Amino acid sequence: MSTHDVLIVGSGHNALVCALLLARSGQRVHVLERADVIGGATRSERPFRRAPEVQCSTGAYLLGLMPPELVTKLDVDLPLIRRDPHYFLPTTEGRYLLFGSDRDALRRQMIDAFGEADWEADQRLQAELDAFREDVGPAWMAPALSVEETAERHVRPALRQAFVDLCRGSIGDYLERFGFESDLLKAMYAVTDGFTGSTGTGTPRAPA
Repeated sequence: MSTHDVLIVGSGHNALVCALLLARSGQRVHVLERADVIGGATRSERPFRRAPEVQCSTGAYLLGLMPPELVTKLDVDLPLIRRDPHYFLPTTEGRYLLFGSDRDALRRQMIDAFGEADWEADQRLQAELDAFREDVGPAWMAPALSVEETAERHVRPALRQAFVDLCRGSIGDYLERFGFESDLLKAMYAVTDGFTGSTGTGTPRAPA
């Protein structure tokens, strides 16, 4: 007879959350992990044999998406460090953008490097993503739904189709809606936020 009610393969942050909640509900939980340490996407690794000194985050920054309500429910001490600035975009022409909490500095840099039109396009993009975050936030602690059902239940009517297009469609087509003139800016958002992970494969997500 099995001595466990639940077997969880892998000990990443999602697995550990599931294990903790199941154990607290009275289930007998067994977690299996092939690595010597737990953490999954919360740890840094050295995946390149030819460059063993190069460290790569497996996605720890995504823990910033963990809802505060979940941290409270888990009753765990989980210190998070905000990246500020959180992104640096260099160019071969000496121009650059430093994305952080100083929006005035970012505005000056973007206008100087790319122009007013791209700054306004970026503001439209950020406003829509802020609306998505506000609308979809409650869904993170609710039973999972399909993209379309999530849009119908949580997203304001004017943005429902845009939300579905972002999740189901092309990140390139989504970015074209905002009127960016710079291909470099569109490529930045498509590569760094449209795809997650060092392999360049993943699912669309909203920029942080």
